[in-house]
Amino acid sequence: IQIDFADTAGASVGALLPTGSSRDKLHVPGLGTFEVSMVDIGNAHVFIRASDLGMKGSETAAEIDSNDHLCDALEKIRAHAAVAMGMIDEPAHAHLSSPASPFVAMVSEPQDYDNIIGRCTVKAEECDFLSRLMFMQQMHKTYAGTSTVCTGVASRIPGTIINEICRPESLSNLEVRFGHPAGVIQTEASVSFEGNEFVVKRATLGRTARRIMEGQVYL
Repeated sequence: IQIDFADTAGASVGALLPTGSSRDKLHVPGLGTFEVSMVDIGNAHVFIRASDLGMKGSETAAEIDSNDHLCDALEKIRAHAAVAMGMIDEPAHAHLSSPASPFVAMVSEPQDYDNIIGRCTVKAEECDFLSRLMFMQQMHKTYAGTSTVCTGVASRIPGTIINEICRPESLSNLEVRFGHPAGVIQTEASVSFEGNEFVVKRATLGRTARRIMEGQVYL
């Protein structure tokens, strides 16, 4: 069954685009300035190009977790994004005050990569883009549910980093397919521009359900 999270846009910080922009520049002392996209639906997220961190975007969870410099950089970027979104006052407080949200994800263009868990190769043509998600300072071995929703919606907002790297011919599709470390997630996302803001029309997460009763009720 498809669960629609469209009404959760802005639930964490008050707006689908917390800064009012689909793309921002974050200055992180000691690291530099990075282009990011900050989006809030399901949960607040910050997206960054894997290439801007010297990565391919197809790395395994183990490769990312063992890269201390990368993990430290991603946490600093997450902390500064939390300030930009108004979630905390100081980047230094992020680890204690808001260790989970915003989530941070590295995104990249479609490419072949190894699915270690499934012991197979995910082909570039199976995906519209790739994403690698950090959760609580560790690489998510697959992909979080609310992050699936946010990532799909972000790919449909013009100007975001994900929209830029997404397979061009897929941008008009309702279905979004993106590769994570253990395979490919499919979600449905639709965004329209109404008045002077983006409005989420569809933002789904697939779940399974088991029938527990069948019968008739007489009123």
